[in-house]
Amino acid sequence: DSVVGITTNRLVRINNDLTIKRNSITLGDLSVSGISTVTNVVGTGATFTSHVQIDGRLESNGGLVEKFEKAGTTLGNQTNNALSDGNAILFTGNESGNLTINFTGVHSVLGDGDSVTFNAVISPNNSGRINAVQIDGATPANLYWPGGSPPSASSSGRDFYTFVIFKTGTGTTNYEVYGSVSNFS
Repeated sequence: DSVVGITTNRLVRINNDLTIKRNSITLGDLSVSGISTVTNVVGTGATFTSHVQIDGRLESNGGLVEKFEKAGTTLGNQTNNALSDGNAILFTGNESGNLTINFTGVHSVLGDGDSVTFNAVISPNNSGRINAVQIDGATPANLYWPGGSPPSASSSGRDFYTFVIFKTGTGTTNYEVYGSVSNFS
């Protein structure tokens, strides 16, 4: 059954799994759609499958868990890396030569003034290094490295790259990207 026109200023608790999808809430057999604004949501097990915007402080009373991509291949074999797969990418196998990493699904998600951070881990094998970045196939207007040039490949261990991407306009190349690398053996 459906109920329409319920208004309350009192706390309402639902002790069950709650799923929140774009413009709808589902709880067991109850389904509500056409939602444009939700305030003061309290519960556990909520799943958001679309954009969530928070216009205030975000506080976690527990740990923050973030998805990463376990690539199962080298960056040389998988140059395109989607934001939807997570902000960290763990590559396997020995890399060789100069590598370009292409972050996809970024331009349409970020607005002017937004930023995102990616981490990529590679096995440099004395020659593999990331020296170029693309965002959805376009070379950003500005790519900065400590000291002004891409780092050399490490001889062993794992190289951990961090890329902070700032969108500085609406064009496909309006980005400032700051890259750095640390070697872990």
